[in-house]
Amino acid sequence: MHAKAEEDLFYPQLLALGTGEGGKASPEDETTDAIHDHNEIRDALADVEGHAPGSSGWWSAVAKVNEVNGDHMAEEEREGLTDFRRHASLDLRHNLAVAFYAYEAAHAGGIKSHDVDPEEYVKQNEDPAAGPGR
Repeated sequence: MHAKAEEDLFYPQLLALGTGEGGKASPEDETTDAIHDHNEIRDALADVEGHAPGSSGWWSAVAKVNEVNGDHMAEEEREGLTDFRRHASLDLRHNLAVAFYAYEAAHAGGIKSHDVDPEEYVKQNEDPAAGPGR
């Protein structure tokens, strides 16, 4: 749900405001990489479900989730979140935070997970005119 909330709310705003950060040349590069990471996290989570809880395969799959999620979070802090904080107004950051919490509350029962094509995502989300705080 967290990844989907970011994809619906955060990354369109980053595409509109960002300039590139943390070694990425543009917000498109940051976003494409993040969506790719989200797919890796989803796939790793799906692999956990294919193993009996507590089995060696399950523990290996859980470790993989931890690895890919940790890598994503570290990149996101250096790249997209830093870029967004540097360019977004306080009002936009506040409105986006409120929208994020409302999204999580509305989807507390979970969502259907599916991978997203990173390049197609960027093409479809480069104009967030209707997004939070706009």
